[in-house]
Amino acid sequence: MKRIILSILLFITAISSCDSQQYMPYSQTDPRPYSVFNDVAGRWRADTYTTPGSYSFTDLSGNNNHMVQQAGTLTPGTAANGQAKFTGNASARLTSALTIKSWPVTIITFGKRTGTTTCGMFGHTGATGYNTLWTGYDGTNSFMVYNTSSAANTTSGTNDTCWLVRLGYGSRITIIDGLIQSDMTVPSILQSGEISTTLGTEYRGLNMDWQETMVWERELSLEDIDEIHAYINQRYGKSIPLWSSYTEAPVVVISGQSNAASRATRGVSDANVPVEYQGNQTNVAIWDGSAWSTPFNLSNNDNMLGESGGVYFGMETVMGKEYIDRVGGSVYIMKYAKGNTEMAYSPGNDYWGPDNNTAPNNGNRLYTSLLTEWWQSVREHQIASRKPVLKGFTEYQGENDAADATFAAAYQTNASNFYNRSRAEFATSSTAPIFICRIHADITETYKTEVRTAQENLATTLINCTLVSVDGYGLIDSVHIGGAGQIALATYIAGLLD
Repeated sequence: MKRIILSILLFITAISSCDSQQYMPYSQTDPRPYSVFNDVAGRWRADTYTTPGSYSFTDLSGNNNHMVQQAGTLTPGTAANGQAKFTGNASARLTSALTIKSWPVTIITFGKRTGTTTCGMFGHTGATGYNTLWTGYDGTNSFMVYNTSSAANTTSGTNDTCWLVRLGYGSRITIIDGLIQSDMTVPSILQSGEISTTLGTEYRGLNMDWQETMVWERELSLEDIDEIHAYINQRYGKSIPLWSSYTEAPVVVISGQSNAASRATRGVSDANVPVEYQGNQTNVAIWDGSAWSTPFNLSNNDNMLGESGGVYFGMETVMGKEYIDRVGGSVYIMKYAKGNTEMAYSPGNDYWGPDNNTAPNNGNRLYTSLLTEWWQSVREHQIASRKPVLKGFTEYQGENDAADATFAAAYQTNASNFYNRSRAEFATSSTAPIFICRIHADITETYKTEVRTAQENLATTLINCTLVSVDGYGLIDSVHIGGAGQIALATYIAGLLD
């Protein structure tokens, strides 16, 4: 009995310690109470070191990837927040057995940099490691994320600071003290293989007052980031704003090729558009590439980040108003679509697949464009103290893949990767609703049956995914549904959004 009581006490102590674990409700796929710390790949802190004079920082993740000093000077001390720190110089660095690719990854560093000094916080090992993965300050007071091309985000660097870098297949985000930074430049390199990692770097050194570094081999969600920032606030006395403190903003994403980009003819004086969709749509906003444009108005806002503005209309013209009429409140629509595009990679063509190892800044890589627009829109939400909640991700794509036997055969795998990667990079929910518009039965592409079957299979294998049939809508040519179809399709999907 004593042993049982002792075991229970030890378990309670373990799960209540906010110093190392912050637990949330049970997940469906993991029997342990969920915490972002459950799968941290590496975690090092200034109060957990051995061998003074040649320091080694214990890996608190439990993966035994301890950081061992290789060069430079490290001096222990106590920071103004009362927690342990180490002050490094321009050549200070440590290495570990942890290996990671250049993405997907999330890196968090906490400490203080003096004035405009350069420093290397975390990256790959080697003299040119910053060309695959490098985070820190380089140049005049600029926070850089190097993957060959840099992303500069200025801060004073004079206070205790939490730096977060979130690298995905299509996005590169830096968050400083909880605020998304404006520079989202994506890298011009291929994804690296597994490379050893270093705290401090050969390039700049851990030239700062360092307190803690954490690394994940995935993109953290907004909820994950909140848990980290709550921990930072508690341990280090910060006041980083949390996403949970913001007002929730329902968001709908529309993506795909020409049917998603809008191909229904508006007609002279908008004769083909019902009157209820022609004027201002109160509490409906659409992303225009730099701001949330509101209220939505057909004459000013249709086809944002789509094609052929002023001539055609599509789902976005209808979906927001129908949603508001049903549930009230407000809604934000982000569309990024382009005609004549494949899911599969094809050199020189525009494509959606995220996994083909081409540089993210490849101009034909629409996945990067979609995710960059998304995160720019999320930044604008944050500036307005809103938290985006993805109500639905509608994808109408596949006609081009249906014209090629190889592309059609690979469609299910390619599209599954696209949807799963998108959910992870949207960061709002791993189970956000997906609506797959199955390509029309009457289009003329030779391999349409293979793609339609793949889309049917996806709807049964992806979590919270709905297959939407467009077969009942008339075609205005060999591929595109007409205005009545666009209206009916948008109305139907709007009725499924919670």
